[in-house]
Amino acid sequence: MRGPPVGADACPGQQLPADQAESERQARPHTPAETGAFDGDALRPVCTGIARDTATAQHHLDVPDPELGREWSALLAKSRDAARECTSVLGSETDDVRRNTKMLEQLFDTYEQAGDALPRLTDRVSTALKQWPQWKAG
Repeated sequence: MRGPPVGADACPGQQLPADQAESERQARPHTPAETGAFDGDALRPVCTGIARDTATAQHHLDVPDPELGREWSALLAKSRDAARECTSVLGSETDDVRRNTKMLEQLFDTYEQAGDALPRLTDRVSTALKQWPQWKAG
């Protein structure tokens, strides 16, 4: 048999005092996002892939357009740093919540920046490929 409702269930719609709400928040199990936890086995291939793809792009893909080149270089630097930090965190024996969270945020920021930069780059490459026969003939 359940006892009387407590906390937020006692008076639906009523705000709890801040200290009571905080103690209830601390009493419930923490989610992975709150603890900075992650699945290292699932994340390792992501970090390895970013490192590999970044190194390949740095060695084989130069962007001649100055504006896009700066943006591309910044993305590659951010990707390299995110991959290094991810690899370092995964190789660490400690569980530092702040460091884990910062690393995950860094990976997210890298993906977000890539989502902004890559469409412009691929558009330019597509345009260049379409115009290549004209440039070659001229």
